[in-house]
Amino acid sequence: DEEIYEFCTLHYNTTFPQMKKSDVNGENELPLYTYLNVVDREGNVVARFEPTADMAKVEECVKALL
Repeated sequence: DEEIYEFCTLHYNTTFPQMKKSDVNGENELPLYTYLNVVDREGNVVARFEPTADMAKVEECVKALL
């Protein structure tokens, strides 16, 4: 996205290629984020975890759904 590239170059003096902003929720979310949701057997999202989440908590949630 040209606007993001220009903003980053102007404000942060970046010179590397920029990636566009991606939707992580909703109808336009990228498939990766659909995959990363914790869902129950009916496909309902039951939890979302920040990238900094303790993996033990993620594991505990997943095990509870098995």
